Amino acid sequence: RQAVAVWPHVLTGVFIILVFWVMAVIVKFAIKRMAGRAKRRKEVYRLLAKCAKGVILAMGVITALGTMGVDITALVTGLGLTGFAVGLALKDPISNAIAGFMVLFYEPFKAGDYVAFSGIEGTVKEVQLRYTILIAEGKRYLIPNANLLTSVITVNNQVVEPVKAKPKTKSRSRKSS
Repeated sequence: RQAVAVWPHVLTGVFIILVFWVMAVIVKFAIKRMAGRAKRRKEVYRLLAKCAKGVILAMGVITALGTMGVDITALVTGLGLTGFAVGLALKDPISNAIAGFMVLFYEPFKAGDYVAFSGIEGTVKEVQLRYTILIAEGKRYLIPNANLLTSVITVNNQVVEPVKAKPKTKSRSRKSS
């Protein structure tokens, strides 16, 4: 009898998970489509698409479990405490990932630029979420993005031509004779 009484809740929970999964796929597709139209910052859109899909799926699972009759208060509390502990344990990788997001968003430099940072000079090969890869003298340097946001970086990607002063024109005044 209990299985028969619980069965509609289980089916409703599975339906909710499917609905949230479809929503997550649609949102990810929409964000990726915006990335295709964007001229810059495509990496930011891709990252945003993955995060949005993950958040929507997590919300769907929690909602479905609540509908099925599972007490989710303990689950949500446990997830919060676990998130806090993991956040403390992974402080540096998380700060590098957030810094990488900021580097990708603000674009202080991009692939192909020649930069100098803390005594290392080289060409930016790739900007990833955690590291920026520099190539110099046949070596590959992986610089954590958090360090890039807190230090001085010299970007030598443009040749700036000096502004030439216009030659002074002599005003010709007519002398009346």
